[in-house]
Parts: sequence; structure tokens; C-alpha cells
Amino acid sequence: MKIRIVSPTGLLHGLRCRLQFQGHEIVEELSRDHDDVTIEESKELASAIVHELGMNPIRANQDYFISKFWTATSWSEETLLSFHLNKLLPGDLGPLGAAGAVCRRCEKPLFERLFEQPALKEFLKLSGHIGFFSLGMSKCDVVSAHMGIPGMGFYGFCQMAFGALLDHLVSEPKMPKEWMTSLVLARWPYPDREETRRIRVEIPSKVFEHFWPWARVEGFCGNSFQTTDTLIGVATSFGDTLEHSMWFAETTCKRIEVENKLYHKNGFTEVDQRVWKTMQIVDQG
Repeated sequence: MKIRIVSPTGLLHGLRCRLQFQGHEIVEELSRDHDDVTIEESKELASAIVHELGMNPIRANQDYFISKFWTATSWSEETLLSFHLNKLLPGDLGPLGAAGAVCRRCEKPLFERLFEQPALKEFLKLSGHIGFFSLGMSKCDVVSAHMGIPGMGFYGFCQMAFGALLDHLVSEPKMPKEWMTSLVLARWPYPDREETRRIRVEIPSKVFEHFWPWARVEGFCGNSFQTTDTLIGVATSFGDTLEHSMWFAETTCKRIEVENKLYHKNGFTEVDQRVWKTMQIVDQG
């Protein structure tokens, strides 16, 4: 089986590494007429298109994302709720840069109303899209629309794979109700610089299945490699509670040996408050 991964910003590099490790053939360029599987990075729709779909997006910061799987004719039952972490330090501190996400299956009447708009369903049918469609939300208002799952929420979805990852990516998902966490593991001076001096990174075998490497690898040997990149990868985990899920992801980051490492740690209280406030607003909407 040949897999074509389309990722202009490198978001799917960790997926590429994991699929190659599982023995799949990844091709850089291949005509769609000959693709066995194509996996594309999330694309944001132009605001004019979102207006035409009757959603009338407002100008505001995105508090959370909701994602649903489109089967070519209808929606799946499950909805994925994602909260992105936009700064490396808890308490809205630190440099602005992708720091991770927490997500969970969550069905609400508001979400169902937003996805069940006739114009949106007709648009997806005409586009031939099969896969996730996501809405960026501010309280109960739409801010943006995306083909796919934006940002680190994608890795939360991958964390839910039980069995072959590729089967999970190309079929209608069955989402468990556990909390999923994705945390970026970087080193200083990320995100101000993409590269700095070469160092060695050691990924213990105990956490290998929960880590998605992003760094360009040099001198690979066993579970270690050298790199000049400041963005090392993404740690993922799941747990019955948000607190346990975040703790497991932080533990993975802690066990990976890399100098001057940075990751969003001890941020459970802040994220829990954010989730609680949002769900209160959603229930009223």
C-alpha cells in the first residue's frame, strides 16, 4: 500500500515517521489517480465560503474546536471536542507557539445544530470530501471552518487508534470517551528559532508508542538521534480524567532525554477551568 501525505507546514511529519516505522511505504509525490491512500493536513476555508454556508463567522479568538467525520453522505454520531494550548507555559504565559491540545468525544445539541445545516452538507457532497470537518468556536459562535482536524487535535485523534493506525485514519472513527492530550516537546529557543546547535535526543522504549517525532533526524542509532531542530515532537496520552491524561503526557515528555527541553507542564488547573467554563456556555446555547 502506498500512502501520500500532504503537509505544507510539516504537521504530519510525526505521522509519516510512525507509519514508516510500521512498514508502510510513504511517497512524496504521486498522482491522485494512483494513490492508495492520501492523508492531508487540515485546511481552513475562506471566510467568504463560510458565509455562503450560512455560518456567518465572527472575528474573535478561537476558544475550542469541534470536529465531526463526514462519510460522503452523512455525519458520524461522534463529535470530537478540542482545546488547543497556544503558549508553552501555563497561566497564559511564555512565548506564543503551538504547545498542544486536549480533546474528548462530546455530543451537545448546539454542536448537532451547527453540523446539520443543509448548505454545509450539500457543500461536502459536491466537494467529494470524506473525513473530518471542524469548526473553530468562540463561546457559541463560529469563528472558522476547516477540512480536517486543526493543529494538535489531530494527534489526539491518532492516540485513539487501537490496532493498525492506517485503518484508524481511513475509516469512520469510533471514539472512546477518555480524555486525550497532545503536548509539544521542544527545546530553547523554540518558537523564536527553528534551529540551534546539534544535540542528541534519546526516546526510551517505554514511551516510544506515545511520542511522534517532528525533528529532522541525523545519526539515528537505536532509540536515539541527533538534530539541530528546536521542535522535537509531540507526546500523546489518554486517561479517564483530564488530570490523568495530562499527567501521562507530561511524564512522557519528562522521560525523553533532551537538553533545555520545554513543554506545557503543571497546567491541569488552568485547562480544567477553561473546559468547565466553556461547557457551561455550550449547555446554555
